[in-house]
Amino acid sequence: MNLISLRNKCKNKNIRCTGVFIVLLSAVVYIGLGITGCQNVDKYSNYQIFNYNEDASVTTLDPAYARSQSEIWLVSQLYNGLIDLDSNLKPVPGIAKKWSVEDGGKRIRFTLKKNIRFCIPSVNNSSKETLVERVVRAEDVVASLQRVANPANSSPGLWIFANVDTVLQHAFVAVDDSTVDVNLLKPQASLISLFATNYCFIMPAELAVKDKGYVARNPMGTGPFYLRRWEEEIQLVMRKNPYYHEKDSKGVSLPYLDAVNVSFVKNKQTAFMQFVAGKYDFFNGLEGSFKDELITQDAQLKPKYAQRFKLLVTPFLNTEYIGCYIDPQAPQSAWLRNENFRNALHWAIDKKRLVKFIRNGLGTPAYGGFVPDVIMPKDPLKGNPLVANSPVILEKLEERSNPYRPENMRDSALKYLRLSGYLGTKIGGSGSGLRQAPIGNLPRGNSNSNIDAISGSSEDRKLVLTTTTEYLDMAIFLQKSWEEIGVKVDIDIQTGAMLRQKRNEGQLQLFRGSWIADYPEAESYLACFYSKYWSPNGPNYTHYLNPAFDALFEQVEQGGNPEAVVKANAMVKQSAVVFPLYYDKSLRLYQNWVSGLGNDANNRLILKKVKVKR
Repeated sequence: MNLISLRNKCKNKNIRCTGVFIVLLSAVVYIGLGITGCQNVDKYSNYQIFNYNEDASVTTLDPAYARSQSEIWLVSQLYNGLIDLDSNLKPVPGIAKKWSVEDGGKRIRFTLKKNIRFCIPSVNNSSKETLVERVVRAEDVVASLQRVANPANSSPGLWIFANVDTVLQHAFVAVDDSTVDVNLLKPQASLISLFATNYCFIMPAELAVKDKGYVARNPMGTGPFYLRRWEEEIQLVMRKNPYYHEKDSKGVSLPYLDAVNVSFVKNKQTAFMQFVAGKYDFFNGLEGSFKDELITQDAQLKPKYAQRFKLLVTPFLNTEYIGCYIDPQAPQSAWLRNENFRNALHWAIDKKRLVKFIRNGLGTPAYGGFVPDVIMPKDPLKGNPLVANSPVILEKLEERSNPYRPENMRDSALKYLRLSGYLGTKIGGSGSGLRQAPIGNLPRGNSNSNIDAISGSSEDRKLVLTTTTEYLDMAIFLQKSWEEIGVKVDIDIQTGAMLRQKRNEGQLQLFRGSWIADYPEAESYLACFYSKYWSPNGPNYTHYLNPAFDALFEQVEQGGNPEAVVKANAMVKQSAVVFPLYYDKSLRLYQNWVSGLGNDANNRLILKKVKVKR
């Protein structure tokens, strides 16, 4: 009998379950843990309940389809992977107790821990909640990974397994109940760290064959919490998993918390005021409407809040950028396929001013390209990030050794605008600030000037930047920057979910994006430009295509080649297919009664060691 059918049959008193029956102590506690949503959980101080708000929509709890930070944070409480990451983002055992790389790097063998169990709740008509459990087996690992690697399932994590055997039955093999082999086409040094991503979280084999709509709302994992209740866009409650395998250094079972209560207040300013009032234990991020109220331009808490809350500011592996969709078949991308025009837009952005005045110092201007300096290969003598020596690259892009002076930036932007064949004369109505230059004005022999591509009606030459409400102030900053060099850009506001959908489907021109690395390797960033990872089957949302880059990326995949990393990053930078704005810093505010809440360069939300003592 599989775990799903067992859950359903546990309601029959004649069937014995290999689980536990948790009897709720009283209706008051039942309400306090968010079962009815009628009471404030803060009233029940005997229970450690962690409250936070998520202003972004959560549409799935299926780890194979979780993309946004809001979804990843939640599935990370419910599931585990074969591999975990420590505070320095180095691979450590998760469900697997050990692993080995064999056959010249073409096979990875995982040996599973013996004490890992799945947990799934089932509520019957009485006041009992049934928790069913069973041990994780190799067949569960195989089914979970095959589900992501199967192109028919269109998981956004499909790209992770681009290098496994094309026959999935050969790619993932259960050697015995506690041993799994992953067979690769060629060595891939980074794959170990990729097994720590949410796409590789493990679920029961019988759940893995279910429809993704079912899995999205019925998570069944091995994480520190399990799903108790979810009212979409209203409230989500997770409770302590009594089968969770980890213990602290004193042998106390984790997690310490009894429950996690997540609200979905969409207005971030309202949520912040509720945090100030004590409703939430934790507040993440910075919103334009109250950033000046909260912190200084040096990213410090202002005196009025310094004694009331704790502030944690951490550099994290997130590059905020503007992407250009340059698919050759996309009619809306005519001007954006012109490399000189993209460089003009890129050079027009004063990143230092953007970070200081729009972000209040929360970030570092992205002068080094898409890959953050912190994980670029270092000069062994000076310790500085290496840069390519190409004169073309040094001419086109911001040199680290020189000040990022606005007057130089503007001159460079206008130079590339002229080279592109663009005339900055405003024509037509709203959104029609693009105009094709006469053919005679186009520079001769410039491969970037595609006359056919940029011809067409003025409607075809509109330029639109798509973003979300949260980043509207940044979009206006960029709009004004481009207007100063004569380029008119309209702003289109979408929800986060809709922006991602349109971006994946290639319906946008310019779009604001964030790339949060799953592991601290340059490969995680460079993967966004590999031609085999074109969206919707991977993170190449711009549809950048460059065989020379692909060759460098394949060298990076195999590891141990810092020169390939430097050249690949410089090549993307030269192309200006994305405009890296800043390398982010995460900001976390939390109440004085919260302890054990940390952060790392991936901005992960790890709650298993958090305590709440009001």
